[in-house]
Amino acid sequence: MDLEFTYTRLARTEASESYVVWLRESGSESKDRLGVLELHFERRVAHGTLIIERKLDSETLGGLISKIDDELVNYEREDFIVSVYLGEDVGFYSDVIGEEERSYQKATRGDLNEIHKTISKVIGRQQAAKGKLTEHAICDFFEKLGFQSEIADSRLDAAKVDVVATSNEEVLYVQSKVGVISSSEIRKIVSSVSKISESSGRIISAVIVAREFPMDAEIRRRSLESEFGVNVMYIQLYQILAASPEYRRALGG
Repeated sequence: MDLEFTYTRLARTEASESYVVWLRESGSESKDRLGVLELHFERRVAHGTLIIERKLDSETLGGLISKIDDELVNYEREDFIVSVYLGEDVGFYSDVIGEEERSYQKATRGDLNEIHKTISKVIGRQQAAKGKLTEHAICDFFEKLGFQSEIADSRLDAAKVDVVATSNEEVLYVQSKVGVISSSEIRKIVSSVSKISESSGRIISAVIVAREFPMDAEIRRRSLESEFGVNVMYIQLYQILAASPEYRRALGG
């Protein structure tokens, strides 16, 4: 079945745009609403959030994203990151339209449960996307410091490592936390890094990136280094975003 996609722009700022996405099936004279699209433009990365109200196969969805890239993004950048969600319209709210003009029925317990499930899925996927984007920002950060960096493979991911940054003298095994990290989590990460075999003779460091660290993190760092025999380094997320401000909007910096 051939589908034609079109857009209606709802809003535009200097760095973002909002659209309703429509589809028309071949042979049909009418178009149906497919969902909504939010675009945010950084200097080096474009970010998109696409919420569709009808399931599309992977080929059709890929075609839609390519069309969005060609027709709505269409500027020279390093990456176009798109988060796609399947959802449903559960309401419309406005400061202008009063309660008397709204005709929604009261939600049942089943409705509320479904809405809660949908919101939980969206938030979970959003956090996962933020985590992946943070890893790219960390790679950029260490490359600017003269290291070679890459996203960790599945073996290292199981060892609580997200990014590996290397120089001739040192190997940094990096774990990132989008939010706050606890002392117990720090200990687990350092312990895990200490068990990674490194045959090159380079210095091994456990590097932890987080938005906030415990008050006694620096005091505990020295005891952790002594106990596990690896260097321990703390980097706050704002330092990463200061070095790569193009990630700031997406990561809430």
